[in-house]
Amino acid sequence: MVTVPEQQLVQLQNTLVAVAHAANISIGAPCAHCERSYLMAADGLLFCPHCNYRRSL
Repeated sequence: MVTVPEQQLVQLQNTLVAVAHAANISIGAPCAHCERSYLMAADGLLFCPHCNYRRSL
């Protein structure tokens, strides 16, 4: 049986994937610098939306 928090997490994940796809952004691994967000990739740049870590691809 799926709990309400698990269902909400799945809903948020599905929404995030759709928004990233629409914005042409890829979602990668967790940020090794802050571990508070996943890294995102767009326009040749890998970045963390939480701690602002950035590097070129």
